[in-house]
Amino acid sequence: MKVDIPNDGGYNMCKAIEDIKNDGKLEGKREGKREGKREGKREGKCETLYELTRDGIITKEIAANKLNITAEKFEKDMKAYFAK
Repeated sequence: MKVDIPNDGGYNMCKAIEDIKNDGKLEGKREGKREGKREGKREGKCETLYELTRDGIITKEIAANKLNITAEKFEKDMKAYFAK
């Protein structure tokens, strides 16, 4: 953490705690953005694989392998996707 606590004979602990809290919030926001980007990419990949499978271009086994899930899970997820 990078929190400057002045050494002027007295510590402003309220300010230090507030700075720590704010740093945590910023880091949480950054992590959320990174996670959102990863999730968005995975979601797009899933949609593409669902459509390729539906169109008979690839098998559900191949698609499931690309997502590191079972073919049964892929089929269930694909049915839910197209039921929307």
